[in-house]
Amino acid sequence: MQLDEEKTIFRRVAIEHISLLRHIVRELEDAPTHTIEAEGVLDDLEHSFSGGEARRQFETAIDWGRYAKLFTYDDNAGELRLDEEHRVDLRLGGAEPAK
Repeated sequence: MQLDEEKTIFRRVAIEHISLLRHIVRELEDAPTHTIEAEGVLDDLEHSFSGGEARRQFETAIDWGRYAKLFTYDDNAGELRLDEEHRVDLRLGGAEPAK
């Protein structure tokens, strides 16, 4: 199996089963520039988890979202940006590429 195929499968499964990734992608889709501040995602997590656990979940979501090509993360700017080339249609559970 090619790496692109693996990433496509991972993207579909991740968006279907990981609510934090779905939440981030929805926020990115709703943002006019398809960009959001990473600090906002971390703040949301800190409402439910300790600071250390929130940071761990944030970093895992960033790693998985990048790998799945759901979004990019600019650590210097502190911004997440929707990966337009690999967009998924969340209404279909992420199973299909967005048209």
